[in-house]
Amino acid sequence: MRERLGGASLFVVLLLASVGCRGAGEVEAQHPVYAMVERPGDASSGGDAVADAKPDAGSSGEVGDEGATSGEAAEAAPVDYDLDAWREVQALDPSVVLDIRYATADNFVGEPLYPCGRCFLRPAVAEALVRAHRALQDAGYGGLKLFDCYRPTPIQARLWEITPDPRAVAPPTTGSMHNRGMAVDLTIVDREGAELDMGTAYDAFSARSYHTYKGLPAEVLANRRLLRETMDAAGFAALKTEWWHYSFRGPREPLADFVWTCTGPWPAGPLYWERRGP
Repeated sequence: MRERLGGASLFVVLLLASVGCRGAGEVEAQHPVYAMVERPGDASSGGDAVADAKPDAGSSGEVGDEGATSGEAAEAAPVDYDLDAWREVQALDPSVVLDIRYATADNFVGEPLYPCGRCFLRPAVAEALVRAHRALQDAGYGGLKLFDCYRPTPIQARLWEITPDPRAVAPPTTGSMHNRGMAVDLTIVDREGAELDMGTAYDAFSARSYHTYKGLPAEVLANRRLLRETMDAAGFAALKTEWWHYSFRGPREPLADFVWTCTGPWPAGPLYWERRGP
């Protein structure tokens, strides 16, 4: 069962390097990862730590909103986005691991597209995602690692300029579920933070990435099935050609052009968001 942290625990952001899972013949590479780890608080931590950041669930069972920081920290760092329209996933649960590839050059177009690696989703989508993450933790896993979340339409346009291929990128005129804040690219990590083997790398556009592709080891098929069943139970639908992509099944939100800043409040402001080098 999942280990719950006591109220006196403090978290700090730690930059970790993890080795991505690769299919046969693919080269392994290290990827920058944002993760939260427990350590005793001390005077040197200043504003870079937040106290027991796991929000409480209400009587309805819904995931809590921002406000999980101490009152002093919350007052010092005003929210820099529209809470009526968006939720930042790590503000709901900082144990979700971020590996936002479009904030780096480690993606299929080979250049950074996002100003920095933050994960925003529509409120209902973010809350459903955190429920899936916690279900995996309750089952003995580390939870979810996120590769991509909301993608602003101006960045979708730039992506289309680089790769004008509808098999890989949705045209900006129609947009994608990412542009609506309703889709996530993700995988599962174990309790040590290592990715489960899914048979290919993220954004490996080949038949091996299809959910229907069966020429994979039994362990890989079981890992993909675990991800699909977990996300399905939380209200997400799989994309048949990409094992990593899931879209929320709720009412469709409009396309959005909101682009986040890199000095946000959760957690630890710019010190946190700038930590994205290998």
